[in-house]
Amino acid sequence: MVEPTPITSRECPAQCDVNSWHEQLCGDAASQEHHHTITMTKAVELRRMKQDASSEHEYFIAKILHADSSTRYLRIERFGKEYMPVTARQRSAVKASPSLEPFKSRPADDLIFTVGGWPSHDRVLEIADLRHANITLLDLAIVAWVVRNNDNQYRLLEKQCFWYSDMVMRVLENVYGFNVDRTQEYRRGGTWLRVPLYQHEEKLVAVVADKFCQERDKVYYEIHQAQEQRQNELRELEEAAEARGMEKGMEEIQKLQARLDEYERAGQRK
Repeated sequence: MVEPTPITSRECPAQCDVNSWHEQLCGDAASQEHHHTITMTKAVELRRMKQDASSEHEYFIAKILHADSSTRYLRIERFGKEYMPVTARQRSAVKASPSLEPFKSRPADDLIFTVGGWPSHDRVLEIADLRHANITLLDLAIVAWVVRNNDNQYRLLEKQCFWYSDMVMRVLENVYGFNVDRTQEYRRGGTWLRVPLYQHEEKLVAVVADKFCQERDKVYYEIHQAQEQRQNELRELEEAAEARGMEKGMEEIQKLQARLDEYERAGQRK
């Protein structure tokens, strides 16, 4: 089955790293031009997925409802950058123990993609209906960024794609309290060849959820401050324009009064 062609937009690009996406949306939300679009665009459904491929890669997809009622689908996931040993000792260690290469810590690539719809070829692990949760696109960018920055190193047996996709889902569930429907495939989550590689820790979820709330409140406060500053500047401009108008009006009145005085003097001379 051929998936629909993705429909991209400024806030839902074809591909972008999580850091850049978060930075752009925070900036746009504080701007006059894009504020309404960013703050009124909502995430209405979230699905955690598992590929049928040999890697059994896991990711999540969010269905996005825009202010104009159009929909987009954002796929957010973690990969590991190729490990690049930089010192002679590291290069020697890799040559001596090539089997350890996949287990080395390396920078994570946390990326977003706009896709055409729900994938038909991968397993659905769990589904969250967010229609009543009031989660904005900006909230989604913030949580993806906070989870990344809690640990931005990819480790095959710890902070891999299983950890990233599950942590985002658990943090949102913790903060917003929505219901999550787990499918029969849910038990396959966090496993490779049915061997468990990841299981979330409630304490860590609570810590990251707290970081998310702090960052979200900070971002929205800064947006509010930017909006308030813009309103104050607009008010000052309007008052200045009104003052100029009043000043001009007074000048016209004075000119008219001077003309009337001149007419009166002319009449008295006659």
